[in-house]
Amino acid sequence: MKKSAIYMLGALLVTSLHMSVGLANGDSYAKTKDVKIMAKSSVVHNGINDATIVANIKEKIRDDPLLKKVTIEISSSYGNVTLSGLVDTVLQAEKIVIFSQANKWVKAVDSRNLKVKNSKMPLTDTYVTAKVKGMLIRNNLLDITAPGSIQVETKDKVVYLSGKVNRQEQITEIINSVKSVQGVSNIQNGLTISK
Repeated sequence: MKKSAIYMLGALLVTSLHMSVGLANGDSYAKTKDVKIMAKSSVVHNGINDATIVANIKEKIRDDPLLKKVTIEISSSYGNVTLSGLVDTVLQAEKIVIFSQANKWVKAVDSRNLKVKNSKMPLTDTYVTAKVKGMLIRNNLLDITAPGSIQVETKDKVVYLSGKVNRQEQITEIINSVKSVQGVSNIQNGLTISK
């Protein structure tokens, strides 16, 4: 196998929630079932690598009281984050996706393998909503702790926006941010300007 192919394969395996630590020069180390792998971690932006992205998301999860005991796998390849595992509630799954998408170095979040225990409900729309909220938080367009904040809902991959903003430019910024989220098929804008 060529050295570059080994590095690429290793980079995919290296950056998981429980197994990755950063080393000098962007190298990463992983131990999987007693197999040690050394690989170059892809640099995403200005020296930020995939291991840093995973560590940042892991820290957000660890600091959230609802998520402290959650055990999932998180990997990143060139800023594309993949989430997998089982959580107890839809709210836990949604928060994990929001934290991932809100990371400014994340390009996309794949949550197809993040499941809720004992749930047969498809979570596609929940995850689209969470990704949209994460993107709006990242772009400082949404404060989910503020009363009267923007509401986001998704049905059949169509995002519905409602709430009040201060200026027309904010509506344009919000719509452009929502358009950039993977999984959004259409936007129904119900945002209005405060008077």
